[in-house]
Amino acid sequence: MSLEDQIDEKLFTIMDFLKPRNLSLPISLPHLAMLRWLYRHPVLSISMAAAYSQVSQPAMTQTAQKLEREGWIIRRRDENDQRVVWISLTPEGRKHVERVEAMQHERLRQLIENLSAEDKETLARILAKIQQNVRQTL
Repeated sequence: MSLEDQIDEKLFTIMDFLKPRNLSLPISLPHLAMLRWLYRHPVLSISMAAAYSQVSQPAMTQTAQKLEREGWIIRRRDENDQRVVWISLTPEGRKHVERVEAMQHERLRQLIENLSAEDKETLARILAKIQQNVRQTL
């Protein structure tokens, strides 16, 4: 098995462990991912959200309509260009995302609690480099 395959396998296991579970929310994981993206970027256009999610604009419009019906986002038309629709979290949507974030932070804490301070610092440095590579490819 190549080194890349080993890394891929390990990342898959870690990401699977960190995946939100037992949330009792009436939405799918892709919808939750969209809410989490909005949490970090408070206002997005439908086209920006579609690009992030790698789906078509019509598919993202449907997602936004569903999330709006649930009361988790609001949609509004751009004042200068009526073709542009902006989306943002409602207080209710923010509350749900914060609950998921707290659960994931706890799961992450469980994963790294047995690492030494030096190992945690090394991990943080490596992840920062990977994150930088990701941002450069977007």
